[in-house]
Amino acid sequence: MLQIKTREEQQETAEYGILWRHEAEPGTPLPPPGLQFAQPTSSFDRLCPSLQLFAALRSDALSGSAGVAYSRTDEGGTVSVGRDERQRHLPAGRKAQLAAHVAESGQVTVGELAERFGVSIDTVRRDLDQLAAEGILVRTYGGAVSLSTVSRTTDRAVDQRLAVQEQEKEKIAALAASLVQDGSTIMINGGTTTLALARNLGQHRDLTVATNNLLVPGALPPTAIRDIYVFGGAVRALTLATIGPVSFRANGGVELDISCDLALIGVGAVSAVAGYTTSNLAEAAMMQDMISRAARVAILADSSKFGRRLFAQVSELGVADYLITDTAPPPDLRNALKANGVELLTPTAKSLDPRQA
Repeated sequence: MLQIKTREEQQETAEYGILWRHEAEPGTPLPPPGLQFAQPTSSFDRLCPSLQLFAALRSDALSGSAGVAYSRTDEGGTVSVGRDERQRHLPAGRKAQLAAHVAESGQVTVGELAERFGVSIDTVRRDLDQLAAEGILVRTYGGAVSLSTVSRTTDRAVDQRLAVQEQEKEKIAALAASLVQDGSTIMINGGTTTLALARNLGQHRDLTVATNNLLVPGALPPTAIRDIYVFGGAVRALTLATIGPVSFRANGGVELDISCDLALIGVGAVSAVAGYTTSNLAEAAMMQDMISRAARVAILADSSKFGRRLFAQVSELGVADYLITDTAPPPDLRNALKANGVELLTPTAKSLDPRQA
């Protein structure tokens, strides 16, 4: 028996149009559990020539033996399907495939996933939020990244890290540049987010920059710079940054006392409990030294780094004056930032100052 059921009275925002249920006698073969794509059956095609079968799955939750399929009309219109029925059948399979796709791709956008799986952007966002809550992936502004991508990029070659979270880093860099005042002295540590910051200083003038990032001197706009100093020490080939003391010596070997107006520090992870952390012990010590010499401190971290903890702590949350990121952090981290008086800067709300809340 073939039935076409519409449920206009239920769930106005359903993604799928027609519910096709084929009731069969016990023992009739059915599709295996899980989501699978199929072509319309001849009987279905004859009955509903304007519909295209979208997906089919089997569920033991159904009474008797039944196959369920969701379809869209050729014209793109939808007919609502009950919320409970959709949640029992299609979403579990879709989310499993979505998680597998993120793991394989490494980084995805909401729009890409909506097109690939034939669902609305709001549905993809909900799926990603649930998968992130389950610890399967890391939610980012406009998409998601796999856990393996996040873990690899914490201590990966610079040329590879440059291709991850590019847009997010550019947004962070533009906000960070707005904190820099003409004629000031700034310290910049290693990393690709701080490298993006250096490129965004073209509108500034008369800056003194001290850094351990070997890519920064070449990225700084010449018109913005008065002096550039590079901290010495051993070079980490992986990150193209020097590891050594945050200091300079006069010709006689006497160490000079240095300080800066603003330290701009990129970190590998931000946690409400652990604060700011990174993967390398020596780099963590160098960041701590830069922070101790700064009148103001800005931490730069994209949203893929929220809620994580790496090997070495750079500092507790309250040491920073600003956290600059691409999207608002989750509630626990945001509350911790507020409690520690850290000003949150994001592209959507240039200043979310918890001290003024």
